Amino acid sequence: MPDQCSTRHHALTAATATVTGVEELLTLTAGLPEQSFATGEALVEQGESSGHLYVLVEGRLVVRKGDEDFVFIDAPGACVGEMSVLLGRAHTASVIALEPSRVRVIEDAHTALDDNPSVLHAVATLLARRLDLINQYVTDLQIQYRDVDGGLAMMGDVLRELASHHGDVADPGSERDPDPLY
Repeated sequence: MPDQCSTRHHALTAATATVTGVEELLTLTAGLPEQSFATGEALVEQGESSGHLYVLVEGRLVVRKGDEDFVFIDAPGACVGEMSVLLGRAHTASVIALEPSRVRVIEDAHTALDDNPSVLHAVATLLARRLDLINQYVTDLQIQYRDVDGGLAMMGDVLRELASHHGDVADPGSERDPDPLY
């Protein structure tokens, strides 16, 4: 009889084998174990590392860093924990259920992504979509404030620096200068 981890890995492999093309993570993770979270319960905690990837089935989540809520997640198929898994580091924020929520759990996500190109591609596509939206927004800010004196006028310089940055450590301005000119 296969062990529990092997059974979960098989379920992920079976799900990816039947999917052709670019499908959402919700479809690719059908058959994986699910976990429920009550309102206020944390899926992941800032500073910890689980090695798991979570795919929202239903509910509403918030990404919280310190006391600040900055991203709400309510789309079935949305992914949680991918940055920690892909970068091999602790979670940089907590993810809290805002209402009763259910997720699918990809345990040992690093291995699962290595072994399942369809799932890896789906995660990469979700990340690329997020990055594209952020790029569009930041570019719009750069255009709007290019002739303004002060901090926002530096947007072009910041974007060029970020685009050429290839290390793991960034030095965000909010931590360097708590009282910017803008």
